Amino acid sequence: MKLFFPDCLWSPNQISGSSFLYFHDEPIGFGLHPSVTSHLTGVDSLTFLRFLEEKAPPWKDSFMAFFNLWLKFRQSLHATHDLVEPLREKSFKTILFSYDRGTHAWERADELLASSSLQVPEIHSLIDPLHACDELYAHLFFEKVIEERFGHLSQEALARIGNQMASASRGHEDLIKDYDWTAVYEYCSEIFTRHSLPELLTRAYMFRMPAVKDAPAILLSNPHILKFLNSLPINLPERNASKAELDADVIAWEFFRQLVSPFADPLDAKKVALVNAMLNNRRHEVERLKNKCYALAGNLANEEHLDQLTSHVRDHIKGHVSNELQQLLELDHKAFQEYLVEVFSDDKTWVALSSFVLGVIAGVEVVTAGSAICALSKLGATALKEAAKHHKRLASSSYTAIYRMRRA
Repeated sequence: MKLFFPDCLWSPNQISGSSFLYFHDEPIGFGLHPSVTSHLTGVDSLTFLRFLEEKAPPWKDSFMAFFNLWLKFRQSLHATHDLVEPLREKSFKTILFSYDRGTHAWERADELLASSSLQVPEIHSLIDPLHACDELYAHLFFEKVIEERFGHLSQEALARIGNQMASASRGHEDLIKDYDWTAVYEYCSEIFTRHSLPELLTRAYMFRMPAVKDAPAILLSNPHILKFLNSLPINLPERNASKAELDADVIAWEFFRQLVSPFADPLDAKKVALVNAMLNNRRHEVERLKNKCYALAGNLANEEHLDQLTSHVRDHIKGHVSNELQQLLELDHKAFQEYLVEVFSDDKTWVALSSFVLGVIAGVEVVTAGSAICALSKLGATALKEAAKHHKRLASSSYTAIYRMRRA
């Protein structure tokens, strides 16, 4: 399983619809959002706002800016989960990550930032601020509440209480409404006075970073964070640069993404329905296309430069794949030559928000799944050919899946 990491999936712009097709035989693992367990404190965290309103501290505006950003995150999170729900189990599973977001993590995050050769403002420009908002929310309203309510207990007693809370069916109306927020308020006063909101979010974003080194293969949810990872003083395994080559799976995925993304992106309800239909009814055609992409990857077997892979794949598709695609897609359009000119030669078709990179932590491949690339609708009306020839070509072509998606 490849993990979508480090951010949770909170926006459809974070991932390409082609990812759900390519990785359908090994579903993507989406980490649940950091604050997913906040209700297990037994406290209604939203009542903190009333406490804050009464106190009216100087840092109130900064806190409310954070809270409003978090509300934006939550709204997009729920909408995105509803959008991709039809693909659950077929193409993705959700995972509850277990990692420290408490006092020790806060201290380690400061050490991690300090070890980077980049300054905090530059690191802030690389993080996902919406995901960071939820990390900070979980730090304040889960970890700090747990420390305040149960910090005096042993690990064994705390584990028992946690199990009891997790197994109880607790609704919002059952949460404590009159919780004494004094300790959490004082902690907020300390950190919101000492640090700007960008600094707080950057620090909170570091909570999941240590887990990167243990991930065998990931779909990088935020390609910008690689600049930060590259800035850390990490000793990488020795590599023979003259013999370094990209994994065939990485190259095959790039072929698949470029061929399919114009039909699967930007991800919306219609595109999700199309991907779902392909997985339900045309899975063998998706597999045939994947196999073709592996064969195409062999043509770039000596590729060494990840930053050039996207453009090299594009050029190869334009030079070698388009003829075979024409034989299939001309069944529906007499002017397929115009399609090639307008789509495959248009650079906008290949502009994605991320490209393939090499893992900087453990020397393993890190696959990036970018957000939508510009989809073009320049094909016009379709024209049918003779049915027997039509079915014969569909049955044998490696690109039948693209044909299905183009017609949807």
